[in-house]
Amino acid sequence: MAAAAIVVVLLAPASALAWRVSAPSPGPTATAASTAQPRQAPSTQPTEQLAIGSTLQAPADRALESGQDWVSWFRHRVSLRGAPAPTVNDLLAPVDGQITSFSVKGIALTNPGAPPPHTVPGGQDIHLIDLVPQPFGCAFNNTPCTTVFVDHASAPFPFPDSGDPQQISTFHPLDFCVHQGDYLGFASEGGFVPGQYQNGVPFQVFSQVSGSTTDFYTKHGDIMNGHEFAPQFEAPDFELLMQGKEVTGSLMSTPCPGTDIDNQVDGKPLTSPTVGPDGSLSWTFNLKAGDSVTGTANIGKNGTTASVAARLYAQGSVTAATSGPATLKLKTTRKGKRAFRHRANIPVSVHLAFRSSAKLGSTTSSKDFRVKVKGKKHH
Repeated sequence: MAAAAIVVVLLAPASALAWRVSAPSPGPTATAASTAQPRQAPSTQPTEQLAIGSTLQAPADRALESGQDWVSWFRHRVSLRGAPAPTVNDLLAPVDGQITSFSVKGIALTNPGAPPPHTVPGGQDIHLIDLVPQPFGCAFNNTPCTTVFVDHASAPFPFPDSGDPQQISTFHPLDFCVHQGDYLGFASEGGFVPGQYQNGVPFQVFSQVSGSTTDFYTKHGDIMNGHEFAPQFEAPDFELLMQGKEVTGSLMSTPCPGTDIDNQVDGKPLTSPTVGPDGSLSWTFNLKAGDSVTGTANIGKNGTTASVAARLYAQGSVTAATSGPATLKLKTTRKGKRAFRHRANIPVSVHLAFRSSAKLGSTTSSKDFRVKVKGKKHH
């Protein structure tokens, strides 16, 4: 097997991620449908669908391993002159919709003298992760990079650890919704075993492709819903061999939460609110009669993020009397007004919750994100 000839070619000490390279096996590419997949959505064959990510044409000849939880996402691709146009729409979700399946090329590798990954706790488990790019990212720490926010993750799926290294496995997550502009992340639980998988289980699901860039992050217990992080390193000319299939509208098997809350009429993204003279934040939505949106915004002491010493900056709600445009205004609290008067830039964490008139008493969708408010001290 190719695993026997693998050598480590790149090591990132700060993130404990290790690269391996191996020669792809000859012969035709196999396609395998994974079995025993938990919480699968019903299999559907929509007549129209959108593809996100890799074309899956490059060979799976690079493996990544880490003894901690890790996630990677295909962030950038450059169209080379003379190269055929990619058969996928984009690396980001082009519209709001539902991911009905995702396909990954490659296998989990067995280390020499070690048992196969499926015998190791979490060794072959993978997750699909919805990553939301944050507009201000590491600017909070004066670092030029863009953070991502884990909106949600799929249940674990068993990844193959035997057979053709070039096999393509397809998985069907349940109710996996995305918003326009989201990345799809491939995550592993690490699979650390002392002496056998010292650096975790290697996943050979990458390829060296000129013009592609893949980002990575690893930390124990940190690839979880609601967590935000920056890529610890990026690999130029490396491609994550994963492709998601997205459907929209009537082709979705489930109503996707969050689509109503993003249905705005002011033409601005949620991360670009209208800021009032007192620091209040406003968004205008298209709502049906009886629908409501409530929101809170928190800041931290001395400009820290809301995860540390959170304080209420603003809050508010709106209920639509009639169907049509309705403006949600988060009014600044006394502390919020003080911060707006005396600071130049205020990092604010926003939580919005949408309730449908058809489902009174229950939150049918919510959204968390960050914005940077320019205070009166801003020059």
